[in-house]
Amino acid sequence: MNIVDDVPKAEHDSNPVTATEQHVELTGNVLTNDQQGADRVTGGPVIAGTFVGTYGTLVLAANGTYTYTLNPADPDFTGLKGGGNGVEHFTYTIRDADGDTSSATLTLNISNLNDPVTLGGLETNGGELTVYEKHLIDGSAPNAGALTQGGTFSVSAPDGLQSLSVGGINVVTGGVVTGVGQSVTTPLGNTLTITGYNPATGVVSYSYTLVDNETHANADGTNSLHESFTVTAQDSDGSSTSGSLDVNIVDDVPKAEHDSNPVTATEQHVELTGNVLTNDQQGADRVTGGPVIAGTFVGTYGTLVLAANGTYTYTLNPADPDFTGLKGGGNGVEHFTYTIKDADGDTSSATLTLNISNLNDPVTLGGLETSGGELTVYEKNLIDGSAPNDNALSPSGTFTVTAPDGL
Repeated sequence: MNIVDDVPKAEHDSNPVTATEQHVELTGNVLTNDQQGADRVTGGPVIAGTFVGTYGTLVLAANGTYTYTLNPADPDFTGLKGGGNGVEHFTYTIRDADGDTSSATLTLNISNLNDPVTLGGLETNGGELTVYEKHLIDGSAPNAGALTQGGTFSVSAPDGLQSLSVGGINVVTGGVVTGVGQSVTTPLGNTLTITGYNPATGVVSYSYTLVDNETHANADGTNSLHESFTVTAQDSDGSSTSGSLDVNIVDDVPKAEHDSNPVTATEQHVELTGNVLTNDQQGADRVTGGPVIAGTFVGTYGTLVLAANGTYTYTLNPADPDFTGLKGGGNGVEHFTYTIKDADGDTSSATLTLNISNLNDPVTLGGLETSGGELTVYEKNLIDGSAPNDNALSPSGTFTVTAPDGL
């Protein structure tokens, strides 16, 4: 009697799903279309194992189930570039209980999607960095270290970064890092530097140094100016994106403070002098000649002459009716509002206050201190005298009375 063995028969397999960087895992069972024969093996006939392919790894179990895991970082996969396709072939073998074998191939489709290039960390409201003019050497709060600020942003190019430019600095050219450590002078005269780039993480680090004060076009309350740098990235298959790295430059606005003078103006001390800028903050946007809006200002009791450099002279008018109206011992106050304006138009105002006093002046007489008397008459000039002279009998004279506070 001839007994014919029932040998296994493996059939080629495939998977209806394509592995991509968005769908890295494929699963299935190679036994679905195979014939195991009569001599079945408990646990399954497949010779199990882990198989490293071109783009990923296949784990195959004895019962025929498998899991294929794509490695998107594999150079062979990234080499497909966006939109490129590949194929994995894995040969597997089934063996029955009496040792008969059969082999077939599992074929898996691979696709590198045309992934977009993306930028992260360039969407900060108000700018990615902020620098302050007040920290300049001629600013209101000098701090050289604070003039340089640094930050980072990220670039993602799953299909391979081909080029990256930041404000005219070529950070990556032809897939090669070329711009780390490079600096450029910006259109506003400041300095942008690329301080680092990590190809593994896509993180770009940079710094910005404020060199001098800027003209803030919208003065009088709008105190921020932005300097922007275009960021452009392109991957290996031509996909590209762009963004903007923005630096916020905060204006150093002037700040006028109220002023006074330690001396009181009186009829004996009619002139007061000083400088209103002594306690003011001019800011970084200084004006040649001085920031004060100069002028001559008529007050209640006198006149103030104010110069652009802040110096002033106040001259009291003791004859002014308002001053004499104070009477002896009376006091008054002058208030003068002044304004300082910087080079880009920011203004600030304050008040100069001056004290006025009408001294309690004495009443004085003059011309009554003549030795021997103020007038002399002679009896001889009488009609019966030895030298009659009617005119000589009525001599005249004068004296003065001074009453500064009013007679």
